[in-house]
Amino acid sequence: MSKRELITQHIINQLNTVRYINSVSREPKTLEELGRADFPHCLIETANETRTDSSFSDSKRKHATLDILINIVVHGADRDKQRNSVIEAIEEKLDADTTMGGNAHDAGVTSIEIREIGEAEPYATAAMVYTVEYYYERTKT
Repeated sequence: MSKRELITQHIINQLNTVRYINSVSREPKTLEELGRADFPHCLIETANETRTDSSFSDSKRKHATLDILINIVVHGADRDKQRNSVIEAIEEKLDADTTMGGNAHDAGVTSIEIREIGEAEPYATAAMVYTVEYYYERTKT
């Protein structure tokens, strides 16, 4: 499994233990597919990544900076309060291990964006951009 996938899976595993989150998925779902008990819901998606060479020996070391989107959807009353609670709980949980289980050099939230979806009420959404720096090796062939 690639480090990119190991890091993503680590985030999913951590978010599955956050008390303010009722469901986590990798594949997008429509709001109709989610039951009331699934909210607050998080969709995890790997996003942009930059890569640079860090060494040029037989085993090429690369440095990567990966953005992971944590899309949050809450439902019901006090949507803004719910969203803020989920954002805080996610950041607190992921800050406990910024090495992503030993797979990363460093990581952290780089931005939080409030998103509007077609059917606003009774939903509220946000997207957290979680940026992870890591190294990996590629053997020359």
